[in-house]
Amino acid sequence: ADDADAIEIVTASCPQTPLMQRSAKGLHFLFRHPGTPVSNAVRLGRKDGPAIDIRGDGGLVVGPGSRHKTG
Repeated sequence: ADDADAIEIVTASCPQTPLMQRSAKGLHFLFRHPGTPVSNAVRLGRKDGPAIDIRGDGGLVVGPGSRHKTG
């Protein structure tokens, strides 16, 4: 969620999660996989959609504690 409006949408419509990470633009929310296919999406699949990106099956998230090969 990359802005205040997107954060409000996520907190109002998604289950509560203790796994959040502050980003330069907003918050990253981490959820348990539901066991059904989850697509990746940028701005929820719409050019003018809310600033919410989804990383699902086949997507990649580099989280806290991750290390780059350069250290």
